[in-house]
Amino acid sequence: MVIICGVSAAMYYGYTDRVPGVWHIAVDNKSARNKFKLDFPIIKPHFIETSRLDIGVSEGNIDGITLKIYDRERVVCDCLRHVNTMDGEVFNTVIQRYISDNEKDAAKLMMYVSKLGVEKKKRRKTPSSGENKEASGHGNG
Repeated sequence: MVIICGVSAAMYYGYTDRVPGVWHIAVDNKSARNKFKLDFPIIKPHFIETSRLDIGVSEGNIDGITLKIYDRERVVCDCLRHVNTMDGEVFNTVIQRYISDNEKDAAKLMMYVSKLGVEKKKRRKTPSSGENKEASGHGNG
């Protein structure tokens, strides 16, 4: 299974205006590495554990072709997971646009955050709850 992910999926949802120079795809970590060495299109495979690969898989239509793509919440989780290697401006834009998205599903996001093990990064990077404000010294009490 090949799934559009990362910045490529973020662009699909309108969460970034940056057009990636490569297509980011998620594949099973048991896949042969040489299978993805193509001259065109240029792809960047992300080898994902089988148990995590299908979390958040959806379908999207790109240029009339139906493809597997991670949903909005998985895109946010993947950004949180890779916050230290992502461009800061892209990260902030993805998070801000997700927050403003009328189609977001906060309950699904929290479920993915737990399943994908990005709870600590979520708390540190998106201080939106009263607990986080209080913990950072900005609470009311």
